[in-house]
Amino acid sequence: MSAISTTSNVVSNTIPVGGTPVAMAELPDALKLYVLNANPASVVSINPVNVTTNPPVAPFPGTSWISPVWVVTRPDSQRVYVLDEGAGSVSAIDTLTDTVVTTPASVGVGANYMVYDPNFARIYVTNPTTSTVMVLDATTDTLPATPLALENPVSLTVLPPDGSRFYVASAVFAGTAPNQTVTASVTAFSALNLSVMTTIPLTSLSRAPGCGAQTWSELSVAAAADGSRVYVGNCDAGSTALVQTSDNTELIAMEAPLGAIPPAHFAVNSVVQSGSSTVYGFNPISGPAIEAGMSATISGLRNSANNGTFVINSVGEGTFTVSNPIGVTVGAEAGTGIALTPQNPTLVIAGTQPTN
Repeated sequence: MSAISTTSNVVSNTIPVGGTPVAMAELPDALKLYVLNANPASVVSINPVNVTTNPPVAPFPGTSWISPVWVVTRPDSQRVYVLDEGAGSVSAIDTLTDTVVTTPASVGVGANYMVYDPNFARIYVTNPTTSTVMVLDATTDTLPATPLALENPVSLTVLPPDGSRFYVASAVFAGTAPNQTVTASVTAFSALNLSVMTTIPLTSLSRAPGCGAQTWSELSVAAAADGSRVYVGNCDAGSTALVQTSDNTELIAMEAPLGAIPPAHFAVNSVVQSGSSTVYGFNPISGPAIEAGMSATISGLRNSANNGTFVINSVGEGTFTVSNPIGVTVGAEAGTGIALTPQNPTLVIAGTQPTN
């Protein structure tokens, strides 16, 4: 792990922590920083003041770390909670002694995201594998759990300032690749009685390349500091949704801009019109491989209806298909095109507006 000086923006120290670090969390009192490692699985703590690494945290007797993936801290800095996806458990660690204090709480294998809410002293855990949201009572180290049913929950945020609501993002799949579709939504829960208030549908598109299914990065969610908005980074749709919490409606889905990856250049050799779709035959010239979701700009074709900018819906052997109801079939063509890669939001962080 690298320590970066915030005054000079240079790496000031490099600390060995184990194999494949995947998550970290610092105690509010800044006396320790906890790091989770995936391979081999381990949990270690670092002393930020003198940048030394403590001995690894041993799992509770009779258990083992399998694939720890998420870690949160308690506001009083006395406890750290580690979520192990492979073990399907949450462990409470005493930060003074770096020991797991009791038998880990069961949340089901596949649970991979959690949030600590200081308002209710709760830990919320999403498990897309079992289609549950686990609500853990953190007032006791045994972490008694209440399961809530929700299909494919992947991430969660607690609404400021009082935590009276929490919002869970979920993704439901239909079909098979490469034409799989994703229906994304955000469900608002009342924290007072753990009941569903409403479900807000979000934009749905075919799966975008690189989006991790059933992980928090597929639908990253965050709440504004004043509780007026919930933001959802929708990787599959290539947009960020703004949800207005006063009436729980989607205000807008802000489309992500095209990426800075060099474009793919190609030559068009044929055009086939099929219903509302146009299938282009192409030969690659340079750049990355053409994939579904790219924005293709085609020019130089004899029929102007075949020229233009389109989103690629699917890619075949030497062909790609776009939505273009006015395209014209031409057996032999000689045009050119470029395809740009869209960005797919995977992380949302809500800030605060500075005031004078």
